[in-house]
Amino acid sequence: MDPIKLFIRRPIFTAMLLLALVVFGLFSWPKMGVDMMPDMDIPVVTVVTVLPGADPETIEKDVTEPLEEVRRRAALLPENSRRWSFETAIKRDISEKALQRQWKTSIP
Repeated sequence: MDPIKLFIRRPIFTAMLLLALVVFGLFSWPKMGVDMMPDMDIPVVTVVTVLPGADPETIEKDVTEPLEEVRRRAALLPENSRRWSFETAIKRDISEKALQRQWKTSIP
């Protein structure tokens, strides 16, 4: 027998089957595990350099700019690469450079 014809000819059977699926779903829903904060390894490389007693301008000129030049010459991490994002924070005594790789890209 064709299932479509069965559902049309027996509307009470169809309603009970649908009700059974809804009840089963309502009982199962609270037991489903959803991890709101899954374990993730964020692909970030951070370089922190310290020059005691230096102001931010000196840190930028003597530490951060030479590091940037080395990175540019290495050509492994091009500035316009879409696979990497670069952030620099310069504070008193500290220069912090963060490189973040996008997901599903390999590290050269």
